[in-house]
Amino acid sequence: FFSTLWVLFCNMPLRRSLAGPKKTVKSKRCKYCGETDHSSKNCPTLDISDSTVSRAISCMSWIPQGASSKSIAKPEASDQYLATDERNIVGRALDSESDSENEFVVTEDVDFLFVAGKVNSRKEEFSLYVMVYDCDKDRMFQRQDIPMAQPPLHLTWLDFKSYDERGSYAAVCSMLPHIEIFDLDRCLDLRAAVILGGPIDRENLYNPPDQGGSWRSGLMAGSHTQSVLCCDWNKNQRNVMATGSADTTVKLWDLETAECANTLRLHKSEVLRMKWHPQDKCMLLTSGLTDKTAVLTRADRDGEHVKFDVESSIETIQWIPHLPSMFAVGTSDGLCKVYDTKKPGKPLYMFQAHDNAECSVITFNQHIPGLMASGSNDKSISLWDVRKGHKLVVNRTLGVGEVFALEFNMNNPYLLVGGGSAAEELVWTIQDDIKDCGFEIGSAGGASSSSSSSNENDMEG
Repeated sequence: FFSTLWVLFCNMPLRRSLAGPKKTVKSKRCKYCGETDHSSKNCPTLDISDSTVSRAISCMSWIPQGASSKSIAKPEASDQYLATDERNIVGRALDSESDSENEFVVTEDVDFLFVAGKVNSRKEEFSLYVMVYDCDKDRMFQRQDIPMAQPPLHLTWLDFKSYDERGSYAAVCSMLPHIEIFDLDRCLDLRAAVILGGPIDRENLYNPPDQGGSWRSGLMAGSHTQSVLCCDWNKNQRNVMATGSADTTVKLWDLETAECANTLRLHKSEVLRMKWHPQDKCMLLTSGLTDKTAVLTRADRDGEHVKFDVESSIETIQWIPHLPSMFAVGTSDGLCKVYDTKKPGKPLYMFQAHDNAECSVITFNQHIPGLMASGSNDKSISLWDVRKGHKLVVNRTLGVGEVFALEFNMNNPYLLVGGGSAAEELVWTIQDDIKDCGFEIGSAGGASSSSSSSNENDMEG
């Protein structure tokens, strides 16, 4: 053994001289740490817990039970699309033997799905992905991962395939002037199933045609001209979706034709948030980024609208499901303000949801009247009893970082999903936290007029 090593050792210089001089390759320095032994994309400093590393879950939404197929369909070979650069991003998820996204079958009774958008701006990796939460075993794993060219800013789930067919789709807003709608029931197909607006040249979807990075020319008729910041699907008029943009316009899209049906000019600043009424298919609520106003619009009356002066920058806006004429906004100074559409003007009441921080997101439980959750950039999530005024039920910091997304499940009243700057998904089972508060499970659509009137009087008091 040692004699063999000695022979190899003695022959090494000879072999090097026969091979000729060693070629040198000039290595590039990592732009983050300055080292030359790795690329910027693989810099180990990106994996540390550092506030300067821009990893986050930017948006998320539950998928109704039974809406997605139990297993993911595989497209035909001619329909698959895996570009070289995209293959590197999704290769681990698709090739790993430990991942079972292709074989896993959803159990409708115990499994809950949600779709989320994740960003890692330092690595320039952005994705839309579907997670499965196993309620029995209290665990999560990834079902699907779709790389994106731009960071997802907002998303809405929808089931519209045609007037007679339903599917499972996610409409995603980004820094682009168009909206991409992805089919969540197909595996390996990374292309958007439908694109609303955007450039006429579909081969140039991600590169601005004008000098200076402008999209103002070469766009389809009816397209937004700047980044799309928000969107919301109208579940009561399934072929309609609304979008809001940095170009200050609100657009209504016909999903059957993938064309813009109407353009509304309601705000003086970028349109940041919007929400269709849970029962009235024509009522749309929107808010601007800096104009400090919420606008209630009747989509069937061509621009007829009412403005509500909030006096603070609006971070989030939501209808109250059991009180159909009322909505709530969260503001940059941590307030939650409740308004009545029948009484335009000052809010019915307000309260400090988060001290010295933003009230960045609020959500209402569709099954438990008066149960509200709020999240903030102070990294905390609060549950509120707003049946009579407001009462804090619990406030917790659960490791999601600054809270960007929060939503109650539409099928299970005790599940709350959240995400934020820590890029970690949270599914919070709240049953034990609210068991002593006297909440009753009801139906958002089944509140009687007398009970709604009574609740409104309580809230005004």
